[in-house]
Amino acid sequence: MDLIGAKRYTLDAKGRMSFPYAKQFDERVYVIPIPEMGALFGFTAEGREEWVNSQFGPEGYEPRNRNKEMLKRRLNGRTVVIDIDNSGRICVGKVPERWREMFNIEREVMLVGNGEHFEIWNPDRYEMIVDGDLTADLMFDD
Repeated sequence: MDLIGAKRYTLDAKGRMSFPYAKQFDERVYVIPIPEMGALFGFTAEGREEWVNSQFGPEGYEPRNRNKEMLKRRLNGRTVVIDIDNSGRICVGKVPERWREMFNIEREVMLVGNGEHFEIWNPDRYEMIVDGDLTADLMFDD
């Protein structure tokens, strides 16, 4: 899967938005709030599992390691399953209100394709992060 592009969307009164990646997903998306980024990350079932497992480094998940167990619990516990409706929409309103408030996700959102997953951002926060010379700093080691 190669999700790309960034576009602003307006949520309807029920918190739904058009989801242009619907055909690349089965019937649902798996959304994880990522406080460190200030965004919602969305995956297929398989993509979510791979991404969660990738967070444990080359040695992988170790159930006897308290920190790794806590991280796995947090990521899996925060996951929200959202169905894609017949019109190809997802309901961001199903994400718990505390996460939407924390990330300032209201009526206007930015949907960003990021390779194997998508992200939902507050548009102002997203633009603040991606605008400017930061891209060059991230691309080059000098």
